[in-house]
Amino acid sequence: MIRVGVLTFHRSVNEGSVAQAACTVRNLERALDTLGLQHKVEVLDYRIWRREWREYIKLLLPLVRLNTGQAMKTRHLRKWLASQVSFSKHTCWSEQPVRIEKWLKKGQWDVLVVGSDTVWSVSEKNELPVPPNVYFLPFDVPAHRIALAVSADRHDASLYQEPHSKNISEALSKFDWIAARDQSTSQLLQSLGAEHEMIADPTIIYGVSNLVPEEAIAPDLGHGNKPILGIAIGDNRKRNEAARYFETRGWHIFNMLGDCDGSDVDSSYLRRPFEEKLSIIRGRLSGIVTDRFHAAIFALSLGDYPVAVLQRPGSTDGVQGKAEDLLQRLGCENALVNMANEQWLALVEGQLQGDPPIKAKTNMARMAEAGQEQLTRALRTILKPEVEK
Repeated sequence: MIRVGVLTFHRSVNEGSVAQAACTVRNLERALDTLGLQHKVEVLDYRIWRREWREYIKLLLPLVRLNTGQAMKTRHLRKWLASQVSFSKHTCWSEQPVRIEKWLKKGQWDVLVVGSDTVWSVSEKNELPVPPNVYFLPFDVPAHRIALAVSADRHDASLYQEPHSKNISEALSKFDWIAARDQSTSQLLQSLGAEHEMIADPTIIYGVSNLVPEEAIAPDLGHGNKPILGIAIGDNRKRNEAARYFETRGWHIFNMLGDCDGSDVDSSYLRRPFEEKLSIIRGRLSGIVTDRFHAAIFALSLGDYPVAVLQRPGSTDGVQGKAEDLLQRLGCENALVNMANEQWLALVEGQLQGDPPIKAKTNMARMAEAGQEQLTRALRTILKPEVEK
């Protein structure tokens, strides 16, 4: 029995984090099944109190009152993930290396998998300890180590320089296999002298369509004959600008993040179960505009409509963000719109009047097959004695 522990951001309350946590487990299970190995794959229940506190704060905003929408979102996402994966028996809250090492040794894992998600994106915003932290596994633990579709997108570059770089490089050298999700992470790993491959996001490898039952019917959004535009934009001002603009163009707005202005806006997304959200993306929308990585993957995977992906201001400094990198690899760079452009709304409108990005689905299928083969090959090498038994 091969025991695999997955260390990721499973407690983050957003659709992308729970989807990639579930897909990471599924991809590992499929690879081990292919190798004919009995296995048990679990998500390690590691919690960072600062990130937990951030999620609790969201429940009390705005105006220090219970945010019922966020509360329902939290409950739905955690309930869904619990139905998809198994968690480790014991939880660890500590940031003390000695205690974390003791916790990991207690689990007696054969393989420890870090990722996916931005687990190496160390910055003040991500609220992670200075590297090498737990996600670099700088411990004396007798287990094989894999970094699967890891990302350091938008990291604080100073935290990867001296005096930290030597310790980070030493921790990375203990990994049996490293696979990066985006070019910016690949460039960082190259600068640290770490051998690695490029791989697709786990949601692409497993397939978002496999997360929602084929028979699931999307609920009626009560939009009449109007086309429905999904808006998933993190910036409040930009989100409201987009909602007002496209409302005047005859769109019914389906708001997928935060509060949103407008008289014809449906903001029920937060309160809906995860599978229902995916069924709406698949069966009710006529277009999506987003600055979110996984919202773009969901739309490109499930939808048959135009998609506009927003490039955030400040992300044109020569280092590609994960969304820009994704679109380039999918061969649909034309879906990218720079929000710093004063005419960004008109550019989005032009994109939404175009054809669906059919090429993206074809390239996603190719990336999925290649990614699963990469993972299976890596596990075959790492677990060669067990495979040959």
